[in-house]
Amino acid sequence: MTNEITMAQTLSVGDEDFYKINKVTTNHYRDALAQAIGSSGQIPVIKKMAFGDQGNVDSYGNPAPPDEATPLNHVVVVKEIEKTTFTGTGKVTFEAQIVAGDIGETFINELALLDENDETAAKIRLANDMGINQEIGAVIRWTVSF
Repeated sequence: MTNEITMAQTLSVGDEDFYKINKVTTNHYRDALAQAIGSSGQIPVIKKMAFGDQGNVDSYGNPAPPDEATPLNHVVVVKEIEKTTFTGTGKVTFEAQIVAGDIGETFINELALLDENDETAAKIRLANDMGINQEIGAVIRWTVSF
């Protein structure tokens, strides 16, 4: 009998959860995870969250599956992960903050987690643009479940 590990991902801004998303954990990071648990015992740590404004949609207006082999279509800002918490069995939440003035009038619809080598570990595309109040900013929490 084998156990399969599935990485589920959720995204929230403040108290609002985004349910209609399309996401991918990159093969690069899946390979690193396999190497870490199979031989090296090490994996690059997630250090940054990138925000973009040109995520693709399909013919129905739903977020298109991100291409795992490429970076975001258009990066608006990259923020350091300010807080990492282990929120339950097999769950880790990464938190970054967009402060007033970081993105101007841009609406975010594509995000990525970047590791310490600036490699993309995972990407999310949103069905609805994420508006950030330019006077207040926002705290973004991305949870990965194994």
